Amino acid sequence: MFATYRDVRLRWQTAPASVTDEAIEAVLDDAEAWLRASYPQIPATPDENLRKVLALVSVSMAKRALAATDRGGITQQQATAGSFSQSTSWRNPDGDLFLSGQERQMLESALQDFSADRAVSMEATGW
Repeated sequence: MFATYRDVRLRWQTAPASVTDEAIEAVLDDAEAWLRASYPQIPATPDENLRKVLALVSVSMAKRALAATDRGGITQQQATAGSFSQSTSWRNPDGDLFLSGQERQMLESALQDFSADRAVSMEATGW
């Protein structure tokens, strides 16, 4: 895994008591699988910078997914007293794993930095 349950606990100190270490580890494992499937160029052994980025992204993904199960992540809430009305919008109601735009940029930049010192062979066709 790119991160551990301890990494999540350190960065999410207000996590609900219902979020167990086992649940955190399961979601972190899912996050790694999701990232490796989405970015097959992630090496088996990332360098230090890429490893840190992968850990940060994994923790963020796990926190969002786990917060959804506790109904965290409200993006909009309305309430009206006359004739009783209430509306709530959730950022991630199903607890899906996803990357924010900022995380995607950071990860892609770290992957470019990682591959920048690797040899690349390309064949030009059509000339």
